Formats: sequence, C-alpha cells, structure tokens
Amino acid sequence: MKKIQNNNLFIVVRDGEQKVDIIVPFLFQRQERAAILKIILLKRDAIKDVLVDCDNNSVAIKFDPKKLPKPQLFEVLNIILKNFSEKPSNNKNGL
Repeated sequence: MKKIQNNNLFIVVRDGEQKVDIIVPFLFQRQERAAILKIILLKRDAIKDVLVDCDNNSVAIKFDPKKLPKPQLFEVLNIILKNFSEKPSNNKNGL
C-alpha cells in the first residue's frame, strides 16, 4: 500500500479527483466512533458518500471538489479526527 499523505491522524492511501481513501488507525474495532464519523462527514453537502470499515481502519470518502476542495476536506478531517482521538473512551472496549 503506497502512502500518499501521512499525518498523525490519518494516512491518505488513494487520492482521486472526487474520492479519497484514508486509513485512520484509532478507528480499529471502534464501530460506534466509525458510525459517528460517517454521520458527521455526511452532514456536509459536498460529501456524497462515506464508507467506513473499522476492522481495516479504512474510510472511503466521495466528495464534490467544487464545493469542498481537497485541501479543505483534509482540514475538515484533521479537525474531526483530532477531536475523536483526544476524547477519552468511556468504556473498556474503547468506544
């Protein structure tokens, strides 16, 4: 798997014109957080679809680059994921 862009919160593994695939390590087996991430992202009009697989830590995002340019999408992801990663877990399963 070729890493295109990497930061502390996510790794971009595929970078298309209207779709990006990222790896989010802290989503591993955290289905509740994965579902919340999907809901939050889909609230943005420019994001058309989000597929999350928390067993593989992967998130596929289809978006409209005219409404949300890729640099802004990455900034949105940074903000959301930073909040997720800093929020302490309330139970032993890390949800």
